[in-house]
Amino acid sequence: MLKPTRPLSDFEVDEKAASATAILNDPIISEAINNLHQKYVEELIASGVGSPEALSAQAGMKMLVDFKSELQSMITERQMRVHRRRSTS
Repeated sequence: MLKPTRPLSDFEVDEKAASATAILNDPIISEAINNLHQKYVEELIASGVGSPEALSAQAGMKMLVDFKSELQSMITERQMRVHRRRSTS
């Protein structure tokens, strides 16, 4: 994850987390991710080990995992800030 040039405010972190949650919970996004994942699995099964098609499918699957992980990290950052605020109060 790229770090912002300045620390984000609590409000900005909350906004990012809300947007990330909405994206992860969006049925169209979920369907697209699931369809792409299935496509990559089928390409892996159909291609030979080490083939360009297999490498491409693996890269696609990694991109999907990285995308979901990045969104989840935005949500987790908010949860950590909330926890820190509660423990310092």
